[in-house]
Amino acid sequence: METTTKKTCRVMLDLETLGANPNALIATVGACAIVDGKLRTFYNLVNMQSAQTEGFQMDVSTVLWWISQDAAAKSDITRTEYRDLLIDVLCNFNDFISSLGEDLNLEIWSCGSDFDTVILANAYRKICVQQPWKFYQTRCYRTMKEMFPEVAKPPREGAHNALNDAIFQLDHLNMILAHIETLKA
Repeated sequence: METTTKKTCRVMLDLETLGANPNALIATVGACAIVDGKLRTFYNLVNMQSAQTEGFQMDVSTVLWWISQDAAAKSDITRTEYRDLLIDVLCNFNDFISSLGEDLNLEIWSCGSDFDTVILANAYRKICVQQPWKFYQTRCYRTMKEMFPEVAKPPREGAHNALNDAIFQLDHLNMILAHIETLKA
């Protein structure tokens, strides 16, 4: 009997939110993956009024934090045009995951095991859309970067932009994983 090894596809997810709990109001969703050597990206702005109507919440401390950020960091938070309903963002993200290929060993990475994936999974549950990953497919980039501080971080563009953050985190994660492979050799 022949066994085939599934190709691993690492998706880095990043959210910008107006809260810090599982019911936080999501402002933007960014994600990226490298498929066949090419960077694939996802970025959607959420219509925050529609998300608030669905019961997602802001918290004062996070809103005050956003107010203190520079104009570039908060530009997509304050932008009102080109925002999609949360249900559409969730469906678009599902389409992005599906577009990466079939029969993959999918890994959903984020910076922290208790923030991005937890908030997005709660949104999927609350809006009644099937999330595109299983609970056992989540991974924590924050843990990896803390375990391997000797791996220098790549140059960074535009902090607090969900897509830029996801790309930066995936680049650094891949550097860490390459470092681990050299340690094994």
